[in-house]
Amino acid sequence: MKSLEMYQKLARLIVRRGLNVQKGQPVVIKIDVRHHDFADMLVKEAYEAGAKTVEIDWKDPVLTTCRTLYEDEETLCDVPQWMYDQIRTRQDNGVCSVSVLSTSPDCFKDADHAKMAKMNIAVSKKTKDLSSYFMNNIGQWCVVGIPDIQWAKSLFPELSEEEAFEKLENAIFEVSRVDEEHDPVETWEKHDATLVENAKKMNAYAFDSLHFTSELGTDITVGLVKNHIWAGGNGATPEGVVFDILSNDLLWSKHSKIWHLYVYSCHV
Repeated sequence: MKSLEMYQKLARLIVRRGLNVQKGQPVVIKIDVRHHDFADMLVKEAYEAGAKTVEIDWKDPVLTTCRTLYEDEETLCDVPQWMYDQIRTRQDNGVCSVSVLSTSPDCFKDADHAKMAKMNIAVSKKTKDLSSYFMNNIGQWCVVGIPDIQWAKSLFPELSEEEAFEKLENAIFEVSRVDEEHDPVETWEKHDATLVENAKKMNAYAFDSLHFTSELGTDITVGLVKNHIWAGGNGATPEGVVFDILSNDLLWSKHSKIWHLYVYSCHV
């Protein structure tokens, strides 16, 4: 298992580079209740970065599952006005937010999925006019992952809990570029510069399509929309605050109708 110092490094990366919390800015942390220790690290780091306030929106898959099983549909889909008002007030105050993912893909296996879908739709409809805040980078946002035993076992069922957790933990820290030797904030600054440079090169090519093949027989052609733009690396708010979604990807616009593919896979 990684040391406490390594998790503190990850928390620092999230707050200082991912969100780039500004002095006097409110912060919201969305995280599973089981990971309160890491939430505490984020809270402390955010305040040390100058946050005005830090709030935690606790996530609990057990509570959500029970709500879908025991609440009637009318109650479940009745989104209270205070929920809308809370989000609106936060946005009016210039909030930034991080979502920490850790739950297993099957964490809602016992839930009533039909009722849960209706509940999610009701929330989306109620808060529809608020969705552009983070979608348009008006406020900084970041999505990160931390290891969890249940998540690890769902990925590596053949391993013991300890071995599975360690394997997932190593993978998360590797893709997060957090190690013992380097400052992760500086590491991501260099990585972002590489992503931005690669995006410029891809835009200069102005490809019509991308063609992927493999020795197994995979043959995929993905059409690209005309005048598409490759993007990667950090983002910025309208006020010029640079933040980082901590992604290793370059993104582009795929054509919805130009797809030709044969896919083969194997387990190693």
